[in-house]
Amino acid sequence: MRPLALVVALLTALAPAADAADGPRRPRRGLPRTAPVAAPAEPAPEPPLAPSFLPKKPAGRVPGGLAAMGLQPERGALRVDAAPAFGALSALELREGDLLTHVAGARTDAERDLREALAAWHPGERLWAVVLRSGEPVGLETAFVAPLSAPSRAADALTAREEAVRDASLAAARSGDPLELLSYPRLSIPAGERLWLKFPEGLSSALKAGDVVVAETAAPLAADKKLDFLAIPPGSKVWLNAVSARDEGPVRAVRLHAFKIGLAGGRVYPLSALPAAIAGSGAFARVTPGGTLVTAPEDDAKLALGEDWTLQVRLLEPLTLSEPEAYFRAGPGLWVKEVGEGSEKALEITLVVPGRSADHAGLKAGDRVYSVNGKAASRLGFAASLDALYGAPGSAAALRVARRANTKPETLKLQRGASWRRGYGLRLRRDGDLIVCQEVSPGSPAAAAGVKAGARLIRVAENAAPDLDRAALKALLEGTDDAAREFVFATDGGKEKTLMLSRGWYPVTVTINAKPVPYAPADSD
Repeated sequence: MRPLALVVALLTALAPAADAADGPRRPRRGLPRTAPVAAPAEPAPEPPLAPSFLPKKPAGRVPGGLAAMGLQPERGALRVDAAPAFGALSALELREGDLLTHVAGARTDAERDLREALAAWHPGERLWAVVLRSGEPVGLETAFVAPLSAPSRAADALTAREEAVRDASLAAARSGDPLELLSYPRLSIPAGERLWLKFPEGLSSALKAGDVVVAETAAPLAADKKLDFLAIPPGSKVWLNAVSARDEGPVRAVRLHAFKIGLAGGRVYPLSALPAAIAGSGAFARVTPGGTLVTAPEDDAKLALGEDWTLQVRLLEPLTLSEPEAYFRAGPGLWVKEVGEGSEKALEITLVVPGRSADHAGLKAGDRVYSVNGKAASRLGFAASLDALYGAPGSAAALRVARRANTKPETLKLQRGASWRRGYGLRLRRDGDLIVCQEVSPGSPAAAAGVKAGARLIRVAENAAPDLDRAALKALLEGTDDAAREFVFATDGGKEKTLMLSRGWYPVTVTINAKPVPYAPADSD
């Protein structure tokens, strides 16, 4: 017997002796059995969704008396004189002559009971009811229902949930600084990029068209190929809408569309993405070329996908992020993959970015990382380990590493968000006939020797600084020889200070390749 039919029978039996009845309990989730299932034939691919597709909002409820809704009290229930033409009840397919006994798990003896039941029900959840039709109990349920838009009802006719959303939105708006928001950098992630998602509680096998499910990013996404910054960290929430759901024998085909993403530590953005691939173990699951998720759960399985499955989605439209610079965490210039099993699990370096801290430390692809910041990689897992590699620019990540050429592990501290250069660490500019030190890079040979910004360069070796043209200055600063040179500077007191400088390695903090958000006021009429 179907769960809803069983609930209908129980509620009908208890109706004469009870003033109220509880709604059906939600089934406990569990992992599907892992017995192999023969791969079913793939259904015909469906055409991709339009990039601008977003879930539709069906009609919801509006205030009004029983007569306005076509209802009248009768024999401990509400008689349907005419099928409601508006509101949540209009989606229940009530018929003239039905006796409405329960709504959302509550007895409906009078108008007050009905109003309380509808007030406790949340738009976005399925509304179900029990009626007596020709003397027989019948269970009814709706599809996804959302509140009516503001123009369809009075301004003060808000539900408790809508009032809470309104108050939270107003509080968030008041706490923000609009001028500061305009200065946030803007990072665009192109269409075609892919995100791996996981369902912490699994994906229900009872998913229906119109349902919305929430997933999390299972792995981070870097801002660009240099891997300097994370654009989307793991644990970011992604909302998906079930566009369609159908059963074909043992096969269940669900068409999902990701329409919103909430960044971990950041803001919420509209999104448009379709499933592209799937990975996991257990019951059969695959994604068709058109983006339909096809599963074959066993008859008693509550989940179509267990929590160990990951779903890859592909962006249909560019995703533009606007976040403060503090949101973008920097890395040491490497990427990894998970290898090994159990206590032998480790991270193997797959990519080292030239010029970054990992490259400066001599790490190579194939070297293995056994811990990050003192936490074993075998316990952290892939996503958490990658997440731990990233942090505030200029901070250090501590890695326990075994190089391929030396199996003995060593601990390295790699500076995040640093590009390593070889030189003196001086930035000079001409000011009339003078050569002035405009900037000294921290950690450079010049900084170690005590050179300060604003110092005037008198000469280099036997060459007077004013006689050095632009080409000579560039050759001096960008050369590659290791010879020590004599630099003579004039201090603030006018005294000359002679220093012997040799080229050396020093870090330069990298900045995210993002553009400020442009401010364009709306055109006036």
